[in-house]
Amino acid sequence: MLVFQPIRKYADFSGRARRKEFWLFYLFVTLLGVVIAFLDGLLVVASSGSYTVTLLSYIFAFGILIPSVAVAVRRLHDTNRKGWWLLIYFIPLIGLIWLIVLWCFRGNPEENKYGNIPPINNPITTNGFDRSKLTEMFSKEDPFTFEKNLISSV
Repeated sequence: MLVFQPIRKYADFSGRARRKEFWLFYLFVTLLGVVIAFLDGLLVVASSGSYTVTLLSYIFAFGILIPSVAVAVRRLHDTNRKGWWLLIYFIPLIGLIWLIVLWCFRGNPEENKYGNIPPINNPITTNGFDRSKLTEMFSKEDPFTFEKNLISSV
């Protein structure tokens, strides 16, 4: 699944990550963090009643730190920026806002210095279609030619 792609590429800071991979991963991490915080709260109430951050939160935070940074750097690579742009986060308030804006930009549609287009971003290569064949299908005068050719190729 696309959500677990950054975890499979645990400390891979090279290459590119498309928007969907990036945002689904952060959504998953946020939801999992809420569940873990809830479980931490239950453990605290059950044990002593005083609030302390339990071991569960620390394990989750340190376990997810490297893949989170790696996918953020790969997302910046997709927009043709260096991973060092991630340090803009440390500028109070403005840094985080600008970083979110950078993460929302559309990725470079062609190959850039950080690698090829991520495979999911380029369905032509992942589905086995040839780009020249698709442009040939689209260039016909008959509007139904593309559908006919597509059905006959499957």
